[in-house]
This record gives sequence, structure tokens and C-alpha cells, in this order.
Amino acid sequence: MDATIVMARPLQFLLKEEGIFVRDILLDEIAKGIDAAWRLTVDDLIKTTKNNVLSSMTTGNSNGNMPLQSLWGQMVLSFPVFSEDKDREQIAGLQRLAQALQQIEQRDGKTFNKTTLNSIAQASSALQWIATVGNPQNKQRSKTVYI
Repeated sequence: MDATIVMARPLQFLLKEEGIFVRDILLDEIAKGIDAAWRLTVDDLIKTTKNNVLSSMTTGNSNGNMPLQSLWGQMVLSFPVFSEDKDREQIAGLQRLAQALQQIEQRDGKTFNKTTLNSIAQASSALQWIATVGNPQNKQRSKTVYI
């Protein structure tokens, strides 16, 4: 059997009425990925802020604002951690799903109509963008998503 047909069958099933339960699972995973992305992004922002505050506190200040800096520093250092270990795994799962969609788009161009291929490309781009937002250390930026 042709590899294109083998790859196309699961996607065709997913797009039919019978695939609704699989689509629901995918939507749940995407929602979890979005939650993970914002938690990881907020944690990265807090980490950067903490580093900046600590840096400014250690360099000293000659204008007499050290008590204010100390209060600000204590407040910033007490910010909670929002992400969990599983959040990075969730983002990695979204990246794998985006890559799988890209492969379908590239290999199965003759199997699906242009509208379906465009939808696959948009879904892949959106998942890559979510994964990039959730992974601030990832220097690779995905292309702009138009939905």
C-alpha cells in the first residue's frame, strides 16, 4: 500500500463524523498546551524580572533608594512558580503534532483538496506558534499564523 494512502486514512477518519471523539481529545490536548504555554511564559518573565531586580540590588544605589529596592526585591522574589514539570512535556507534544501535520501537508498534497491542505498548514503553524510561545528558550520562531 502506498505510504501516502496510509498517512491519509487517519486524517480522513479524523475529519469525518466518526472521528469526533478523536477531535475532542486533540482539542483537550491543545487547550492543555495553551495553558502550559502561558504558565511557562509567565515563569520566564518572572525569572527575568527576578534576575534584573537582584542585579540592580547588588550593584548598589547611591541615591538612597536601597530600602525601596529591598522591598521591591522581596516582593519580586516571593512571586510563585506557575508552571509544572508536565508543562514542558505538553509543549513538546504540541511540537510533535505540528511536525506530523507538516509532514502530512508535504507528503499528501495530492490526496487532499487545497482547502484541506490550507487548514492543515494553518493548524500546524498555530501549534508551532503556541509551542514557541511556551518555550522562550527556543530561538526558532515560526512563521506568522493567519487564522
